[in-house]
Amino acid sequence: MRAIVALGSNLGDRFEYLQKAVNEINSVEEIEISKISSVYETLPVGGPEQGNYLNAVISLVTELEADELLLKLLLIELNLGRQREIAWGPRTIDLDLIWFEDQTINLENLMPSCSYDFINGLNLCIPNSEKTPYGFNFRNHFYA
Repeated sequence: MRAIVALGSNLGDRFEYLQKAVNEINSVEEIEISKISSVYETLPVGGPEQGNYLNAVISLVTELEADELLLKLLLIELNLGRQREIAWGPRTIDLDLIWFEDQTINLENLMPSCSYDFINGLNLCIPNSEKTPYGFNFRNHFYA
């Protein structure tokens, strides 16, 4: 199965958290990262006043089902210090499963986590030279 995961961080060493998340995702046996976007700084949307985010997007291939992939992503967030105390609050790392093999999935624990405004906003800040039909172009340059 193919999937796209959005990554974001606006606490601590934001770039280091993105790198650690990519490395942890890549270390999951059933996941192979195929492409990684550039990193972009974006303004926070909603929630309390907070610092800007660094965001990236990865494309991956996995043997996992969507709910299994989501669980792996949530565990990686926990390993990297993610705390869910304030809705839309600042975070060390945010891993959002934004696309999974053209499937519409309705599970209690798996709901769309990215609004159209977020995706459109991230898409607007990406240069046309980096876009694909999905709105993103991925490059393999992010590994530490």
